[in-house]
Amino acid sequence: MGQPANSSAFAICGRQLTKTLRGAAFVMAAVACCFAADQAPREAERREPTPRSPELHEAKSQLRLVFADHYASADEAERRGKLAAYLLRQASRLQDSPVQRYALLDDAREAAVDSGEVSLAMEAIDQLAMRYEVDRLRLLGAALAQISERVRPAQRAALVTALSATAADGLQSGRLRGAAQLAQLAQEHSLRLNDAELRRTVHELQQRIHSRQAEADALASAERTLEQDSADPGANLLCGLHACQQGNWTRGIACLARSNDTQLREVARRDLAQPEQWTDQLAVAEQWRALGFAQRSYLLSRSRHWYELARTHASAVGKLRIEDRLQELAGQGAGVRPEQPLRDAGTQLVRAESHAPAETSTRSATTRIEVEQLQRPFAALQGHHDTVWSLCFRPASTGARRPQLLASGGGDRDIMLWEFTSAGLPPAAPTSRLSGHSDIVYSLAFAGANRLASGSRDKTVRIWDLEKSTSQPVARHEAEVRGVAHSMRGNLLASCSADRSIKIISLKDGQQQSVAAHQNIVHAVDWLDSTLVSGSLDKTVQFRDSKGSAGSFPVGAVVHDVAACPLGRWAAVCLDDHSVALLQPGRPEPVRLRGHEGPVFGAEFSPDGRWLASASKDKTVRIWAVDDGKLVATLRGHRDEVKCIAFSPDGSWLASAGKDKQILLWRLSGQD
Repeated sequence: MGQPANSSAFAICGRQLTKTLRGAAFVMAAVACCFAADQAPREAERREPTPRSPELHEAKSQLRLVFADHYASADEAERRGKLAAYLLRQASRLQDSPVQRYALLDDAREAAVDSGEVSLAMEAIDQLAMRYEVDRLRLLGAALAQISERVRPAQRAALVTALSATAADGLQSGRLRGAAQLAQLAQEHSLRLNDAELRRTVHELQQRIHSRQAEADALASAERTLEQDSADPGANLLCGLHACQQGNWTRGIACLARSNDTQLREVARRDLAQPEQWTDQLAVAEQWRALGFAQRSYLLSRSRHWYELARTHASAVGKLRIEDRLQELAGQGAGVRPEQPLRDAGTQLVRAESHAPAETSTRSATTRIEVEQLQRPFAALQGHHDTVWSLCFRPASTGARRPQLLASGGGDRDIMLWEFTSAGLPPAAPTSRLSGHSDIVYSLAFAGANRLASGSRDKTVRIWDLEKSTSQPVARHEAEVRGVAHSMRGNLLASCSADRSIKIISLKDGQQQSVAAHQNIVHAVDWLDSTLVSGSLDKTVQFRDSKGSAGSFPVGAVVHDVAACPLGRWAAVCLDDHSVALLQPGRPEPVRLRGHEGPVFGAEFSPDGRWLASASKDKTVRIWAVDDGKLVATLRGHRDEVKCIAFSPDGSWLASAGKDKQILLWRLSGQD
């Protein structure tokens, strides 16, 4: 498109204003106002208050005196970018003066915007949002909108990516007007790029925003209708379903009892009658359960409520029936909030198998999580000199007791081994270092007690003999190896690559099978019992059974990692849209876990399958209860993106690592 980007970016909610005010200052103000107008509450964090204007003005005046030569030389766009980078470095060194640090970061933001440096502007804003009580989305929206007025061709792709990511954040937090405007800007700039995949991604984002806006408009209209006529059946249905999805069952059930859906109206009225006999309570639970599976999955939470009430006074046989139902609901993740409000029956939760999974040798501990112990890491392991991309613990041994051993691999090409003490405490330094790869070590997987598999950017897969500290290549791809995973069944090793293929290697005889799996880079593989799970940049997850047949399921976002539950029930899929999706083979509709504020790069289940830990670009690790999808704890301690995590086999430790080059160890309460 030849016209300026802002000429149509605000057509949805500002046509009259855009006809008269087309400058960059207006673009900033318009986006900022939209993000401010419909902002959603954020998780409370301990951050510094924003400095008052007089204090900030004085601090900025001091900066211009102290760094006068740097400010004076920043008279061109390129030099403004260098000034931004310089101020960011100075801010990272300043720890004990909040006002002056804010001034440095704010000036860095302004200089980055003036120079059109997308990454520098985002870094400055992320630092401000991490340390101070500022509205990150509002600042990002305004900055990116202004950069869009002067973006250089070399920066356009980065701008589109940043606009899309910020719009997705706005969508996730319910700030729809600002999200729509940024997505419109992303769409206009994407048309100037020769990147069909990026244009398709932006288009899909716009569709999601428009769909959410239509739902929000319909809900607002229904609320207005109820203000005039509280008995309107259609408005009661819409408002009732939304209230139930938000967990407001009192209002939701009252509305559904006046709705025009016969089944929902009947069960809602029976619910409102508050039956006291356990048989009647069981009947209400069964109705909610049937509707939850047939229509909307969040209704399953209400069935659980009535099953638990009925269990209190049920007969012995009745309790057996109820326990089976509750176990079934636990497998569905009943109570998990669905991905979007007011969805149709297509969003029902994945139905678990009715039988309990067989015990496996990996279930060596029952892990208890005590949130109080997770306020700060127990230890920080220092040794890597670049990003740590992979972590894995040695599996539990059925023979002689061995000390716990953690392996880590990263951008410095080395693999480090960390052997815990006889008392079960982590070491102060790496026990040994394995050198052999010529580029980044992206993935690690133990293949027994003394063998370790590794995959690298150097295109090779290696097996290390830990007793001899030697290695040999066992496979080679045509591009970087992004993931490796070992399966106990058949002693198979799987590797995946940017060459879009998966290799399956027998560690018994060395035979290999190469599979053309995905349409783009394959980021991760893991074994779900005997089924191979893979995830890709093509936004799909594949389940490949032992016979070689595969099912491919779209997940709507780039897949960064996959993790299999040790009990063989779920695969966790880490997505670029800030969520974790729980999937089962043959059942494509995912359960979504939402809470991260950035792409999710890694995940792992606890040894007993009760907990799922996830690692994100937002610098946090989050722990989820698998049975109901609830967020149990948010672990803060990393200074940069968290790339990988690992549970120890006895369930007593969680390790996390990433871009800040350190490994943090979190002490869980251990075994029951």
